[in-house]
Formats: sequence, structure tokens, C-alpha cells
Amino acid sequence: MSMHKKPVTDLEREGLILHGLGRYVGKPSQLADVFRQGIAWALDYKEPRTSQQIVDDTVEVALQLYEFMGYVAKPGFKFWESKHPTELMVWAMACAMQEHFTDTDVDDALTDLEDGTE
Repeated sequence: MSMHKKPVTDLEREGLILHGLGRYVGKPSQLADVFRQGIAWALDYKEPRTSQQIVDDTVEVALQLYEFMGYVAKPGFKFWESKHPTELMVWAMACAMQEHFTDTDVDDALTDLEDGTE
């Protein structure tokens, strides 16, 4: 869809004018569309999570799942190092959720932390 069909935000209008594209505000223009697409991307951009953040987030999910099952673990519990089948299952479920919802491989993050590459 062409961006000119979407209402121009104040930020986009100001940016277009400051970059010499003011004559294209609200009019079809590939150049203005690309500029506005860039603004939209920049506003939606989020810094990638570090490996430590990925593992910490996954541990938080695992802790919640574990609590739903009636168990309690200390914050920061290393589910992936456990030998208990329930704890390993909870970890696998949390990892699957991370992969499904964030396209993140938690095993890669753990490997990075273990190798000291991050």
C-alpha cells in the first residue's frame, strides 16, 4: 500500500519538509513513501536482546509455568541444568515459547554465555 493513502503524522510532515520533500506531503511520491517507511521502521525498531536477557526472560517464563504447576523455584534457577523431568519439561516449554513468539533460539544464547562470546 502506498504511504500517501495513510494520514501524514506531524513527525513525518516535519521530516519531509526538513529534507526538501515538503511538496510531496499527502501526494503520491515514491521518494516520500520511502522516507515515511524509514520513519515507521525507526519508530518500531527495538534493540536486539543480549544473550543474557534472552536467558533471563526464558527463566522468568519457566518460573511462571512451574508455579502454574504448583511448584516453586528460586528466581534465577537454572532449569536447563536440572536432572528433574518436570523442570526440564518446563524449560523446554519456555524455550519453545521464546522460539515461537520471538524467533529466538535460547540454546544459542546459552552457548554464547558459556563460551563468553557475549
